[in-house]
Amino acid sequence: MSFEQEMNAMYQVIAEKVHEIIPVEWERFYFYGNITDDGGANYFFFNTVENPNNYIYSVDLLTKNMVPLNEYNDNDMQLYFLSKKLKDVFKKHKQELWYSFTMSVERSGKFKLHYDYTNWDVTEYDPSARLMLWEYKYLEVVPTDEDDKEVLDQYIQEYPHNPI
Repeated sequence: MSFEQEMNAMYQVIAEKVHEIIPVEWERFYFYGNITDDGGANYFFFNTVENPNNYIYSVDLLTKNMVPLNEYNDNDMQLYFLSKKLKDVFKKHKQELWYSFTMSVERSGKFKLHYDYTNWDVTEYDPSARLMLWEYKYLEVVPTDEDDKEVLDQYIQEYPHNPI
């Protein structure tokens, strides 16, 4: 199988898994996957047909009792391993390795993908700051907290091309 075929197959599997996890009819979702030598993280946000301007964080599926804890943990691990498998496709085909990727999928089937090659683990941006920056970029959430505003201003000055 070619590199492109393997990538496309993995995108499909990840998108289907996120779709399977979301317990309501959704309009669009954004999936974030990060795989490093030490582990990684993944999460997603989705909106609903009824409320397209409000994105629901995947962790809220658990905190709002939309899914049981064991099911949430199983799904989270499956998404982690799928993201890891996608990175392995890049390794296998000797492609430049990404730090993270964001997948945007609309109910219509429209699909976008963004790879970020910045090693955020060696910057002063901790995981909560990176999540805030990611929400700013993809969900257009403007921070209201003064500390977050300062972090955003610093990020925009340091990274004007907004790689996250």
